[in-house]
Amino acid sequence: MAGAEANPSRESAVRFYALHAGVPALLALVVLGSFELSNLDVRIENLFFDAVEKRFPLHVHFLFESIIHDFGRLSIIGLGAALLAGVLCSYWRPSLRRWRRGCLYAALCLAVAPVIVAQIKHKSVIHCPRDLALYNGDQPYIRLFDPVPDGVEPGHCWPGGHSSGGFAIMSLYFVFRRERPRLAQAWLAGGFLYGFGLGFGRVVQGAHFVSHNLWAAAVCWTVALVLYEVMLRRRELGAPVSRSARQLVRDDRLRDFRALGISHDDLAVADLPAAPAHACLGQQIDGAAGREEGEREADRGAARAGGES
Repeated sequence: MAGAEANPSRESAVRFYALHAGVPALLALVVLGSFELSNLDVRIENLFFDAVEKRFPLHVHFLFESIIHDFGRLSIIGLGAALLAGVLCSYWRPSLRRWRRGCLYAALCLAVAPVIVAQIKHKSVIHCPRDLALYNGDQPYIRLFDPVPDGVEPGHCWPGGHSSGGFAIMSLYFVFRRERPRLAQAWLAGGFLYGFGLGFGRVVQGAHFVSHNLWAAAVCWTVALVLYEVMLRRRELGAPVSRSARQLVRDDRLRDFRALGISHDDLAVADLPAAPAHACLGQQIDGAAGREEGEREADRGAARAGGES
């Protein structure tokens, strides 16, 4: 989809939309176009169809039906509940306030994206593989842009609904893209793989073609991008980029050391560990104060020795 930017606080609108709208749209055009203009969907689905018994052997398999399908759905509901809990806890835990709006945004994506996919499915004429004449069913195989033969009833099978919950997890990329780029990329990749895994389980069962799930990914990404623009990005444009503890020591905290007469070189800032920034600051200040007090004590001692002589 897109990677995290080096300096999102100063990114232009053109760069942002090129990375997060233009690149995904081009990728979708190439990948989904390849499925629509070929028999790739059918060739993949044939791998899981028993032509002798004329059925999908794993249609009701425990692994795909109970674990991947049912547990997958429950895990997404659990993540949504955790995000909402984070929103509520942020009113009592000051450390969570900065993530309140992001948690609300991600929870909303987890709810809205699958609903939109479900609404599209409700109006879709495309049937599931196991309903097609190709796989011992009674419905014709129709691609997305094929003309619909007369008398064909809606199949309500496009795009993939089950995978949409997993793909909606990609929205957490937008929550962390400014302050935790690597974590954001992990959520992006993890959300796509989780959604694709859930969807592929349905492919094995004969409930969807692969392209059905890829279309669901495109819908979920679009929903996440639109909601991000509305809920987060406009607020982030005026907010400073969060700095690491190392940057705080190097930039903001140096004035505290300079006030004590400690130079940048003496601090060896580059060697300071990033995590205990405030601890390092306190130790340096205490050490500086101790040296200063020692020097004053030495001066007083020298003065007393001179007076006695």
